[in-house]
Amino acid sequence: MQPLPTYPPRRNPARHWAAALLVGGMAACSEAEAGPQAWPTRTLDEVVRWGPEIRLQESETVITVAPVLHHDPGGGFLVADRREAQGRLYDPAGRLRGQFGARGKGPGEFDGLVAALRLSSREIAAVDISGKLALYDSSGARLLRTWQTGVMPLYDAEVVGDSLLLLVGRGRDKAGPLLHVFHPRTGRVLRRFHPDPGSPGMARGSSMTAGFADATVYGDTIALVHSLSDTLSLFSPTGVPLGRIAIPFQHFRSPPANMPRRPTREQTHAWLSTFSLASHAFRTADGGWLIQYQDRDGPAIHWRLLRMSAGGRRLFELRDTPQLLATDPESGLLHFVHPASEVPSVWAVAQLRPR
Repeated sequence: MQPLPTYPPRRNPARHWAAALLVGGMAACSEAEAGPQAWPTRTLDEVVRWGPEIRLQESETVITVAPVLHHDPGGGFLVADRREAQGRLYDPAGRLRGQFGARGKGPGEFDGLVAALRLSSREIAAVDISGKLALYDSSGARLLRTWQTGVMPLYDAEVVGDSLLLLVGRGRDKAGPLLHVFHPRTGRVLRRFHPDPGSPGMARGSSMTAGFADATVYGDTIALVHSLSDTLSLFSPTGVPLGRIAIPFQHFRSPPANMPRRPTREQTHAWLSTFSLASHAFRTADGGWLIQYQDRDGPAIHWRLLRMSAGGRRLFELRDTPQLLATDPESGLLHFVHPASEVPSVWAVAQLRPR
């Protein structure tokens, strides 16, 4: 790979578009001994090798605002844009190969897509925060069927096994299990597990920004991270607990009291600025994890990135990183929003440096 230029840490890595989202070896001794308030001077350039950039093709009807990226098993990318309520198909170079969805309440319309996923049947599942699940043909050109899953708000979705979907969200009672295994052919939830651990007030505030919980599926294991927690919880697809890994945060700020009732916009921003929110756990090629979390300054998001071993040993923890969109454990590739880009339609490909 040809390296991209290096860039100094940005003061506001989220840029103006992020306001739309109300939604190694061991760490160096100096980093481990610095204390909870002192960030290390280590930079992302020291821990990754930069590769080529990808510029997503856009058009009058396709503008990238809030991309949620999944790798397409057949090559390329599937992108769900939360803000635009639209799904897109791209080839590996970023050329647009198809699009589907629009904002609205009708068939093929969404409130805010949280995932676009390729099933083993080659069909595409589009999953919406409203609990709607729409199945499209392999190109995204034809809507095949639509289900209401009963999970709302629905924070995240992943493929489990060959033909099932894991839905992360709340059921109608708002207090039941967070994980739901859904059959997209029959429209039935086959099993539910993992009770909601959060208090209603905290969930209300955190789900406005990062999503209350987020899942990663690898092999026969489901890994779940809660926005307000410092623990990675592991499950089998049948719901059997497989253990918990403490995330060795050094700079993650625990939440204060619940969000005030009926807050003003300014009060909401001020409250969200008082604690950190875990956003996603990304699996790495060596079996470890990259944990992305965020701190707020008003409406602006400041991304943080922690790398830990499979056993939970901290390898680095960085601030003011560009947003990590996805990892591919098989190839070892990481896809970031480009550090020098003003918009999230330009990505930078990278690989972790050897420990």
